[in-house]
Amino acid sequence: MADYVYTKTPVAVDRLANEIAISAIVTALNNCSTLGAQLTVVMRDTLSAGDETILNEIVSAHTGVPLTIVQPTQPVSVTSQPDPVPFAQPTYRTKRDTSGGITTVAKNTTGYTEFQLGAERYVSGGDVIIENAEFGDYLIAKVTDVAEIIPAPYRAALCEAWPIVATYIVKAYVPVRTPGSIQAGSMTTYSIDTYPLNAKITAGLFLEVEYHAVDVGLSRRFVVNYNLTRKL
Repeated sequence: MADYVYTKTPVAVDRLANEIAISAIVTALNNCSTLGAQLTVVMRDTLSAGDETILNEIVSAHTGVPLTIVQPTQPVSVTSQPDPVPFAQPTYRTKRDTSGGITTVAKNTTGYTEFQLGAERYVSGGDVIIENAEFGDYLIAKVTDVAEIIPAPYRAALCEAWPIVATYIVKAYVPVRTPGSIQAGSMTTYSIDTYPLNAKITAGLFLEVEYHAVDVGLSRRFVVNYNLTRKL
């Protein structure tokens, strides 16, 4: 990851992300954020001199006008529903999975784990299991299109800030009972539960978790279990 910081206002993050995505810059955008007049553009890797010049020009020319997305209107039909049956209908099959490996995060750094879906799945949350967590550590979780499977003309309408499709945890502090600096090897579990929401994720998209460690204690290690289902 590489951060590029500017003084810029106003800024429309959705439009700026789209302007960067459709530019000639080779490296993919991770995210854009603002804090007052400060704009931070996070790229997946350090830009070449030429690409950094293009980014500077895009930011300089950015107008701060948000994208306008026209949502199609659809008729809604309201009908009465029969009484529920006593047992759940077998419309989904459990397909729980993991992020695939252990991610190590040194103190005062950020670690990432990405899990690409090989087939369409529905996700209703999961568990992040952390070793040596410290008070102040926090998580960010999102769905991303790192593999660029969403066609370019549809990215602005379908994504919050492509390649980010949706950020479903903007920021969440990790609940720490015994910090790793007090008892090395302490384990913490952070559960993500979106039930009854069961969000459909297209094959090829990534589930990504960012772990931000404060400047205290030992290196953290974490894994992710995902609650996934397949629609029958």
